[in-house]
Amino acid sequence: MLYYTIDENINPTVFFFLQQHSRGEPLFPNLRTITWSHAVPEILSVLSPTVQNIYLMFHTEEEENYGEPQELAYRMRRHTFKILLPSMLTMLPRLRHLDMRPLRHEEFWLGFQGVLSSSRVTHSLRILDITESVPVLLCGALPVASMMRGLEEMRITADGPRLEPSPSQLEISRIQWPKALLRPFDSLRTVHISSGVASVAYLVDIIEAPCLETAVLYCSRDGVVSGFDKFSSAQTLAALHRALHILSTRNPHTLQTVGLSFEKLWIPERVEPDNAESAVEERAPSSSRKLIEPLLALRHLRQLEITMPRNPAGAPVDVPVPGMLAAWPMLEHLDVSDLALSPDFLQTVARICPRLRRLRAMRLADNFLKAVGRVTPCQSTVGEGHPLEVLCLHVPDKIKEKEDVLKTAGFVHSLFPRLHAQECQGRRCHHGGHWLEVLEEITRLQNASTPLLSAQ
Repeated sequence: MLYYTIDENINPTVFFFLQQHSRGEPLFPNLRTITWSHAVPEILSVLSPTVQNIYLMFHTEEEENYGEPQELAYRMRRHTFKILLPSMLTMLPRLRHLDMRPLRHEEFWLGFQGVLSSSRVTHSLRILDITESVPVLLCGALPVASMMRGLEEMRITADGPRLEPSPSQLEISRIQWPKALLRPFDSLRTVHISSGVASVAYLVDIIEAPCLETAVLYCSRDGVVSGFDKFSSAQTLAALHRALHILSTRNPHTLQTVGLSFEKLWIPERVEPDNAESAVEERAPSSSRKLIEPLLALRHLRQLEITMPRNPAGAPVDVPVPGMLAAWPMLEHLDVSDLALSPDFLQTVARICPRLRRLRAMRLADNFLKAVGRVTPCQSTVGEGHPLEVLCLHVPDKIKEKEDVLKTAGFVHSLFPRLHAQECQGRRCHHGGHWLEVLEEITRLQNASTPLLSAQ
């Protein structure tokens, strides 16, 4: 591995001197990975045909180089670096992962077209990371990426210069870009998209990947706003709903993993219709239900992760539990950060989710202990019961009484006898208080059941 970090500054003549004495041979003949944090063309002097991973790191403050006396010379070298990047692909027949720094103009991306269409490129690239503004993505980066025939994973951050807001739906619709140059991504299996809601929805719409298996969407608010009410509108939720509907209808048989992150986007509990007359008879459906509905068509879904901002009122999300879980018979991993687990929910999981192995939620429901007494646990043979191995809570409850600890542990153990208590204390779950005592009691119940099974 070769690292040239932003904290280091090597005179360009050093690279020239080394290259002169290498006599045409690679400086590092066994090099596999390059992490390069400078926008300088000297990277070409350290390339080797054995390189498989290149990470072109970007640092906003250093990139601008304000106040430096050599600023003009630096910018000229940066411009040269961007122009020479396409020729780099012809020197790397084994390249599999390319993490691109922002080029900030579509012309730099269009320079790749001639190289990719020639026979000098082996199309070995499998993973591509792109960080560009939406106009540069549409006019340059995405059409070029669609020419990479072997591309299996693409990570897109649609991000403009510092402090520039994500474009709105109207602004995106006004962008003139060569739609005919964008080809289907026939080999693409995984896509990550991070941007404002309008940008995410638009990119989901135009990226056609018939074999897509994993889709992860990181949504933030559009534009510059003040106050939550400005961007928790029905229009915002409609854009999210449309993006998920497109995914579900385009790839109903191939999608197996979906990740949705709304940490930077306030989702209201409900968005009432703008027309007051339409809301006279019944309230609008919850926002959570409306977002999840399109995903119910994904019968082959194996993993679902939904991250939402913490609700100031402390109320968990409202989801159609039985219908939701019944729609995903292949589900193995469920993580909903704002979901409260009730005894009925866990009972439903044990009954209709035979493959579920990992379950993460916000916390136990407020009435969990009272409801436990009214629910009859599923009958299952310990050791042959439900395969759930991990049950994590993002915000563990404070179960104060010993009797309540025993009641909770007994109920959970009766449903999920294969829980791994150590894994239930994973790094993403902040357990404390008496929840650890619940896990310890579950372990004790498992140990007590083992001799009985051996005797039988």
